Amino acid sequence: MITVKSTLAHNNGSTGYGKFYVAKLTGKDEKFTFKREFLNRENSYENSSKTTWVSYTVEINDNGFYEIAESNNYKSNKYYVKVENDEMKRIDVSEIKF
Repeated sequence: MITVKSTLAHNNGSTGYGKFYVAKLTGKDEKFTFKREFLNRENSYENSSKTTWVSYTVEINDNGFYEIAESNNYKSNKYYVKVENDEMKRIDVSEIKF
């Protein structure tokens, strides 16, 4: 099992609205490039004054190709990984073969 955690600041204020997801790639798709199965994420909250900070974690249990995407108001990250035998390796999208 591999745990993936959010790395950007996410909060209920103007700086942190955004998204975080991990999706297993299951094949090709004409419209979206890949078919995806989105994994369930766990949220943890921390309150400080008027701001609620959120961090996200997702557990990967199966071998395969995954897309990891995260964004907030200032930054956006998207990358692909290959999971094999409980090891995760970052790869280029061109390495994904179905």
